[in-house]
Amino acid sequence: MELVLKRDMEKLFGDTEKVEQGLEVLGRDHTTSNRAREREDLVDILEGVKGLEFDVSILMGDCVSLQHTKQNNGAKGDFNQAFKGLNTLFEDLKTARKEIDQSYVAKDELAQLEIDCSRFRKTVGQIEENLQ
Repeated sequence: MELVLKRDMEKLFGDTEKVEQGLEVLGRDHTTSNRAREREDLVDILEGVKGLEFDVSILMGDCVSLQHTKQNNGAKGDFNQAFKGLNTLFEDLKTARKEIDQSYVAKDELAQLEIDCSRFRKTVGQIEENLQ
């Protein structure tokens, strides 16, 4: 894998890890019913997901400029899947934020957010695999 793509993948994996850590913190704050912290956690996670969107865009741009997507059709599908995963995460966060504003976030909503984040991580792994 080219150095530029390797750097992009490391950034993407690192930022994915930060979002997952943010979800863990949100889960802890949820168990203590700390609404103010939950709101702050959601904002932090949202910023992290925005960063992931930027990372995927940069990686895709680098792949296009290095012509990796022309050589590898699987990578195109993986990028498409990554953006779908990001949309799902944004929707999950939107729902969780509405629930906090109304009163309470259901535990199953947090579980769904974690599941969708894991799916996104798997997609990132598939992108890395296709680029190697």
